[in-house]
Amino acid sequence: MDYTGSWSFIICGNQLDFEEIKEKIKLIPTRVTRKGDIKSKVTGVSQYDIWTYEQKFVSRSEIMESMENLLKILKPSQEYIHEIANKFNVAMRCYIQSDLAQVGMIIPSRMVVELATMDLNLEISIFSWGGVSDV
Repeated sequence: MDYTGSWSFIICGNQLDFEEIKEKIKLIPTRVTRKGDIKSKVTGVSQYDIWTYEQKFVSRSEIMESMENLLKILKPSQEYIHEIANKFNVAMRCYIQSDLAQVGMIIPSRMVVELATMDLNLEISIFSWGGVSDV
């Protein structure tokens, strides 16, 4: 396995209006979590409402392509995203899983600028199985 994972657009806070977000962003969420819902056995009960839209990738070469695609999808909703970023935690999250011990990526400066322009926090989560590659 190379890298697998996803880029997610996440809105997290108290008393989110899930329908309003869906209408304004024009996306059907991958998942919604209400405050008090059990997220998983490990993380337990959610302390916040969470609206998530996710795009998966299945190789290292797709990581930046997936990020760029998600930013393009969100661009028309930039004004609304900026507005809600003042009230809620709004972020792009990259989750990477790999067999390799050393995991890394480069985020081009133009994408960093795009994140800042849209008022999006960046979260990166990496899970490595700690293997060794011959490459």
